Amino acid sequence: MVERKQCTIFNEEASITCVYEGFPEKSTDVDMYENTSTIKINASQNPDRKGDLENELEVLKQIESKDFHRNVTRLLAFNQSFPKFYIKERLPGDNLQRRLLEARDKEKIIPIFDLIRIIIQAVQGVIYVHSHGCLVRDITTASFGCTVTSNGYILKLKNFEMAAKQSDFSDVGIIGGLIDLDFSGVPVRWAAPESLLEGHYSIYSDVWSVNILADEILNYAAWPYSDISDADINDMIIHIVFTHLKPQGFNRPRRVQGLILEGLATVPEQRLKLEALRARLLEILDNIDGGGSCTLYDTYSGVESSSTKTYGIPPLSECQIKANSIFERGIPPSIQKYRELDEDPATAFAMEIAENNRRLKEQSGIDLMEISSDDNYKIESEGRTGKINVTERVTDDFLKYTYNRLKEIDSKRMCVEPWPPNKSVSSDGTKLQYRFPRSTRLLDIVLHKDRGETIGPYIELLYELANQLDTFHSAGWIFRSIRAKNVWILETKKKEQNIVIPKFGKYRMIVSSEYDTHLEQIKVENREDVDAVQW
Repeated sequence: MVERKQCTIFNEEASITCVYEGFPEKSTDVDMYENTSTIKINASQNPDRKGDLENELEVLKQIESKDFHRNVTRLLAFNQSFPKFYIKERLPGDNLQRRLLEARDKEKIIPIFDLIRIIIQAVQGVIYVHSHGCLVRDITTASFGCTVTSNGYILKLKNFEMAAKQSDFSDVGIIGGLIDLDFSGVPVRWAAPESLLEGHYSIYSDVWSVNILADEILNYAAWPYSDISDADINDMIIHIVFTHLKPQGFNRPRRVQGLILEGLATVPEQRLKLEALRARLLEILDNIDGGGSCTLYDTYSGVESSSTKTYGIPPLSECQIKANSIFERGIPPSIQKYRELDEDPATAFAMEIAENNRRLKEQSGIDLMEISSDDNYKIESEGRTGKINVTERVTDDFLKYTYNRLKEIDSKRMCVEPWPPNKSVSSDGTKLQYRFPRSTRLLDIVLHKDRGETIGPYIELLYELANQLDTFHSAGWIFRSIRAKNVWILETKKKEQNIVIPKFGKYRMIVSSEYDTHLEQIKVENREDVDAVQW
């Protein structure tokens, strides 16, 4: 039997964990560590729990030092003979998760600089543990004790049941880490892709978890990725592992989100070091607290923003509400099946997606309508001309109402030859024929991270795209085909234009008249058009 409850030792708030051979008398002490009555667990019914607590004691002993860190819970006393127990420091009050959920319930906006200070304390605690040769492996807001004083929020990293100690590693230490395919305590949404897929835990996987923690803090304890989708964790985790899904970070300064994304690099060795993350966050605080020019709210419009800007509290997902914020641990079945394959998991995933697309096409009976280059499979021809040649089928309505108006669009803005495109009639309908310089789809640039891991270069691309759209909208045109795979970024040094949005058959001029400049709604009846309009 194991039991944990709160206590006081040397005038310090603490929690005591005891391991019994029998059942103690019932206790009604309130244990703030778990926010329930004192925990009693039959070790024979839950053998892993006893091992986790013994592991926590060993880790606490290992990280104990004369210069102990203020953001890490201390081991105050222990006894390894009967009665076996250990006492560790605890902060009065709840853990960080409950503190943030409480602020959410009260609709209390925590200033952004306070949230950044919370993140810095969490980072410092993990750095300290790493300096003693241990990994945390359980880095969530529930892993930190939190109290509020007149000086703000005070944090201590307190959960070490899932931690890995020096004796768990080979000579490579926490840099090389360890492979643990049987570890069932991994917090799924916070875990690095290599941990989920390969069971690999290292300093780099802890770095990943810290940055997911930062996202959780800025979202007031909302589960990671819930701002993207409320999907079942089995579906969500597939995208985290195989499609490089990252938190979106809409409710925070751009520079802070950029730092988080640097720590979430797909290649583990390229992730921003925690020491560097701490230093950059401290620089941001210096700017807020009266330092030099504030770079916290970077913009590309040339308009300076204010460090007093507030960010809203994103809603909790239905999944989190139903689960009462108790998150999943362990490897989901959707990932476990890839662990058991003999072939490369990424290749297997790609083949599954291709097969699903094929079945979908057969079931719907609809051909996938994609613009394709005539020279798509003639690399030599494309390489010699430096052009992408396009043949695009268009409707009779487009020819009747829109084609002749394409000449009103400045050819310099299109980077397309010829302009307007040539048209030809064949047995399967009328087609436009045109070409533009060799380019890369915006979707491919993002998926392959061609512009690096930070968000800045991609924001610049979106800014240029927004300018392009605004120019056309002001002239009364709409595209009806804005998708990342249909926006092409030119590989050219010309500054006046570096974006092409083809599928000209989708373009429409919708200013009704010189007397009524309101944009008309276009009734869409063709199923092919509906697919494009939904984007």
